[in-house]
Amino acid sequence: MILYRDGFLVDLFVDDSEPGCVHRAAKDLQGDLQKITGRMADYKRYLPAREHGCIVIGTLDNERFRAFLAGQGLDCGEMEGGWERYILRTFGEKDESLVICGSDERGTMWGIYHVCEHFLGVDPQYFWTDNEPRKREKLVIDPINYISQTPTFRFRGWFLNDEDLLTEWKNGGGTRNIDYPFYHQVIHHSILEKVVETALRLRQNLMIPSSFVDIMNPPEENLVRIVTERGMFVSQHHVEPMGVSHFGFENYWAKRGGKQAASYIKHPERFEEIWRAYAEKWAKYGNVIWQLGLRGRGDRPVWVHDPNVPESMDARGAIISRAIQKQWEIVADVLGSRDFFSTTTLWMEGGVLHNLGLLKFPKNTMIVLSDIGGSQMWSEDFYNVKRQPGRDYGLYYHVAFWGGGPRLAQITSPWKMYYNYTQAIWHGDTAYSVLNVGNIREFAEGIRANAEMTWSFASFDPDEFLYRYSRYEYGRSLPEIYREYFSAFHVIRSDRIRDDEVLMDGIARQYGQSIIRYLKDGEAIPEQVRQVCMAAFPVATQKWDAVIERIAGEMDRIGESRRPFYRDHMLLHAKTMKALYCWLENLWYAVRKDDRSYVAKSANALRQIVEDRKSSEHGKWKHWYRGDRKMNLPGLLEETESVL
Repeated sequence: MILYRDGFLVDLFVDDSEPGCVHRAAKDLQGDLQKITGRMADYKRYLPAREHGCIVIGTLDNERFRAFLAGQGLDCGEMEGGWERYILRTFGEKDESLVICGSDERGTMWGIYHVCEHFLGVDPQYFWTDNEPRKREKLVIDPINYISQTPTFRFRGWFLNDEDLLTEWKNGGGTRNIDYPFYHQVIHHSILEKVVETALRLRQNLMIPSSFVDIMNPPEENLVRIVTERGMFVSQHHVEPMGVSHFGFENYWAKRGGKQAASYIKHPERFEEIWRAYAEKWAKYGNVIWQLGLRGRGDRPVWVHDPNVPESMDARGAIISRAIQKQWEIVADVLGSRDFFSTTTLWMEGGVLHNLGLLKFPKNTMIVLSDIGGSQMWSEDFYNVKRQPGRDYGLYYHVAFWGGGPRLAQITSPWKMYYNYTQAIWHGDTAYSVLNVGNIREFAEGIRANAEMTWSFASFDPDEFLYRYSRYEYGRSLPEIYREYFSAFHVIRSDRIRDDEVLMDGIARQYGQSIIRYLKDGEAIPEQVRQVCMAAFPVATQKWDAVIERIAGEMDRIGESRRPFYRDHMLLHAKTMKALYCWLENLWYAVRKDDRSYVAKSANALRQIVEDRKSSEHGKWKHWYRGDRKMNLPGLLEETESVL
């Protein structure tokens, strides 16, 4: 089939009655064709009367589209009732036309993006990798009759959490009213639109669009609108069940007369009022996966800030269970239906209470199990929780994590992720997978790996993935360099649960700050910090020297157009880790050798990486690091200099 040749460019036909998200995806296809050919394909919001070298796009439950299929002798009934499946089929006497048929609206979108990636060669992550498709003189595809399988995970997507760089990269997204050191600015709508487009191109169908989304605030409501208009499911952070964070609770009651104690024990009616008000707002958008639960301020158990909560674990379990049941009933009442999707996340105390048999959930609520954010290995709850027959289970997994990292460098290897998801597949936990991805740009490789394995786990192989990914993004197959990079992280501990917990950027920051406090105020250095530093240095730092040399040695072999991404993604990540290791090592030597001259060396390491990363703020990436408020390397440098 000829898509483009000798002045001919296919027309696109999408019936006007198709959902808006299908039209948006088809417009992406039109845009991709224009990038490659320099011409704009005709976009027609009706179906052709006859076949004539075109791409026809539609969803199986569209009656007019079904009639078109029947008229062309195309039978796509094998997908009837399927979940997010699609058929790609050339037709006509000479296979001169292509039909993209989805079992549902998202299946249709996945079919469109399949064409974009595999027929046109468009990188699904092009915006973040700067890997634009090359110009072509012709586009010709062989006859095709392809039908996709049902995705391995029903819900697959991202949680934009601790998104400091993403938020402050572009001004003008709006502001938030929260009593917290971070998140006072809202992600600019144009940036979230690119995030959502990327997720869709990777066949993700779920998004939690920011930390602490308060739908009562118009700029934050806009985030929900952007996600749902593109046909994705939208959900809520586990610290904001029903979309109500502690900050949202405070703001709601402040507007109604003043401060109210956040105590579900003393004032359940206040919680139930705000849950209903927020549910009515969220329900406007459809495709909501409702998060149920009861948590306290700052991602802590509810009893940390509420002295009215009994100390008995039985009583605590009963309180949370009662709140969850009430939330479910409110959603059912607001929607006028008991047929909706809901989750509860067994994070921290939730797993403890569940394992004791003290939590009860509505029958159709999915239970989400989590990894240990600092190690990216499943928590003990994952292995201990007894799966209830007939209940759906899902996953909350980190490639980004505030506190113990990762933050500024890719740390979660595809082998580790694959191992963990293998365990999940074995347990049957395939209803839901949400990936904590933070700022997106730093984690391109991990995001891509996760998207592929949640879409089709059986076809995913970590070694093959890295071979293919590096060839695609760098023009060279470099899986061995990735292996060396991931092997350079110093292993802090290794056991069944915390296997390969490594000295990553966030942990290095915590350790170094504990040494600074000792140097400044005499505060005791934790024994674990002493032990890790004794075991790690200087060998751990020297490993990064070797990795940097290896990565840099490939630079001249990378095509000129892909060098910036190679430098930003591979070399800068290795240099960032080397700088943090060198910083920590010299702080440790300042203590061990009782010589504060090492503090100057420590500061120099940070000063150099702060300077080096400016080279990654090229082009559209200008100001990318000005939102670095969590790792906060400039602030860390100031802390270090304060003890010189």
